[in-house]
Amino acid sequence: MGMVLSLVSQTLLLWVPSCSQNLSLLIRICVKYAIVKLFELSEASKADPSILPEAQRLQGIIGRADATIAKASISGTKYLLQKVYGYGGHPRRPLPPIEPTAAEALWEHSHTQDLVHLEREFSGIAR
Repeated sequence: MGMVLSLVSQTLLLWVPSCSQNLSLLIRICVKYAIVKLFELSEASKADPSILPEAQRLQGIIGRADATIAKASISGTKYLLQKVYGYGGHPRRPLPPIEPTAAEALWEHSHTQDLVHLEREFSGIAR
């Protein structure tokens, strides 16, 4: 799995210009389905350009979520991991945990919700 994460991460930094350098944190939230699907569509669009609009749609959702989540840094990402997958918790010292109001705002943000919805859509989990 680590090799796949590395390959997807490096490829997305090339293919998705809107992604921040904090992408490795975002990948932890949506690697199982959304980012892998974006990678597959991006690769397939090289042979079939009609697939490109769907890849661009996913790129937009993932890129906007990346920009939003990156602002919350490691603390916010760990909060989201805890919220979505049940692990993550607080960051190690000296980083402070995310403030409860900021955490709730991050979770309720439309970009975060769009990404979570997309990941759940591709995973077949409807919550």
